[in-house]
Amino acid sequence: MQAWLRELFDALRGLLITALYRVWMWTLRVKADPIPRRKAIVVLWHETFFPVIATYRRWRVTALASQHRDGRLAARILRTFGYRVVFGSSTRGGKPALDALTRVLTQDGVVAITPDGPRGPRRVLKPGALALWRRTGAPLYLLGVAAQPARRLKSWDQFLVPLPFARCRIRVEGPYPLGEQTTLEEVALALDEVNRRAEEDLDASIRL
Repeated sequence: MQAWLRELFDALRGLLITALYRVWMWTLRVKADPIPRRKAIVVLWHETFFPVIATYRRWRVTALASQHRDGRLAARILRTFGYRVVFGSSTRGGKPALDALTRVLTQDGVVAITPDGPRGPRRVLKPGALALWRRTGAPLYLLGVAAQPARRLKSWDQFLVPLPFARCRIRVEGPYPLGEQTTLEEVALALDEVNRRAEEDLDASIRL
């Protein structure tokens, strides 16, 4: 496929997915904690971002997206909802992306990262978020998501898709107490725990 035709196809696909996503999100009942509005790093697992994009559309967040074709499609959708986008990943464009996100944080911006993206392994934290913290001292916040009823896709991350009219809980905790000896595994376990507590919150609200 010629490059211009591929770009046109991707643009049309992005418009269609965005329109469908807007309608889908309109049906959901989302209870979300606020995220910081200045100088913060927000991390969430790749599988959980479906309800997050629309929920924080007015927060002026800068998101990290991969340079792969799927990442560029995600970037089109993110920009539609008011996000700024920096391209890069652990395998492509990592150093320029880290520099760009550092500039955002030094200007008191908010950065969102899915630290197991774009290709996994699932729930294995890559070093980008901690590298940003060490560079900038920006506080780290952990974001967990639960949804009922929902389905898991057969993707590498078991992507979570809330069904129409589902209830969603977005739980934010932080700042996480980081230190020079903090490991990636410790942060990953803490992020897992925030997701578990989001599920508990949702279960409790459904029982009421």
